[in-house]
Amino acid sequence: MIVICWALRAVGQPDSVTSMPLRYVNGDSVFSMIEEMPSYPGGEGALMQFIQNTINYPDYERENDIQGRVVVGFVVNEDGSLSDIRILKSVSHGIDSESLRVVRLFPHFIPGRHNSKAVKVDYGFPINFKLATDTDVLQTEVRSHPVPPPPPPPGRSEDVYTPPAFNGGDDALMTYISAKALRYSKKGQEATRVFMVQIDERGAVKEVGAYTGVENSYTKKARTIIQSLPRFTPATRNGEPVPSLYMIPVRFKR
Repeated sequence: MIVICWALRAVGQPDSVTSMPLRYVNGDSVFSMIEEMPSYPGGEGALMQFIQNTINYPDYERENDIQGRVVVGFVVNEDGSLSDIRILKSVSHGIDSESLRVVRLFPHFIPGRHNSKAVKVDYGFPINFKLATDTDVLQTEVRSHPVPPPPPPPGRSEDVYTPPAFNGGDDALMTYISAKALRYSKKGQEATRVFMVQIDERGAVKEVGAYTGVENSYTKKARTIIQSLPRFTPATRNGEPVPSLYMIPVRFKR
């Protein structure tokens, strides 16, 4: 079984959006939080279908029970093409290579826009390779994860960055959110909303940004759940607390 843990975006415009340059590519700002995020042509279902039809579990890793979560980073350019595809978190040579191969096959995205202008947007795309008895099963799972940090100040080399952390880790974060979401869930209905969340220097949720899905009661409830989160351990750069971004999904299912 290959569990695809995706963290891509969709169109959304919250009450206020703070664009934060995530990195710089050839001198052009690359944003991670904008008014209208890029989207896969055909939507999330088409993306998952593409991955299901394309990805393979590497033979060596399958035979040697090698599993893990790889994170692939890439930039969606103004024309929707992908560039700067790279591994942000490695698992093994085979799993890394297969993840890169699949992402390089992605078609052009619908580009992101900010202030009515197409802009470059940086993504972290997690894929969790997990072996199971039924190797032909492909399931989807949305997981929370910190977003790669903004660049160091101009003229300085890359310094020491520690991402934000929820007390107890990602599993505790998802347990907290699931318990809250269950109160709002309706039997027989299922919905997932994914948010880009800004965490301030004190570890508090400061802003809930772009999300997946249309604006409706589930979106409002999901935003309320995220805003109720206790403080994180803030991100640090060279030992000093700094603002950071975190991708957080909220799933409603009963």
